[in-house]
Amino acid sequence: MFLRVVRSLAYVLIAVAGFLLLLSPVFATGNDIISIVMTWFLLVGGAFSAIGSAAGRWAGEFTGLPLLCIAFAVFGLLTFREGYPQTPYIAWANLSLLVGLSLMFVARWRYVFSVFRVADRFSGEGNDDE
Repeated sequence: MFLRVVRSLAYVLIAVAGFLLLLSPVFATGNDIISIVMTWFLLVGGAFSAIGSAAGRWAGEFTGLPLLCIAFAVFGLLTFREGYPQTPYIAWANLSLLVGLSLMFVARWRYVFSVFRVADRFSGEGNDDE
C-alpha cells in the first residue's frame, strides 16, 4: 500500500510539472514544438499513471508509462543540447539523470506489461464464445 501511494504521488507530481510548464509564458514562447509535445506527454502520461497506480489497475500505468519514458529521454537530450556549450558537466548530469529516470520507467512498464499478459491469458480461459 505504501509503495502504491508513493508511486501515485510521484506520478501526480510529474503531471503537475507538465501542467505548470504549459502555463509558463516563457516556456510557451521560447520552445519548439517538440518541447511542447513532450510537456503534454508529461501531463497525460503522469495523469494516466497516477490514476492507474492509485486505483491499483495496470491499464493506467500501461498507457502512461511509454509517454513518460519518451518525455524524460527527449527532455534529457534537449537540455543536453541547450546546456552543453555553456556548462558541459551540468549538461551531462542532466542527460544522465533524465535518461536514467526514463530507463526506470521502462523497467516499470515491463513489469506492468507482464501483469497485462497474465491478465490477458486468464481472461481467455473458460471463454466458450469462441
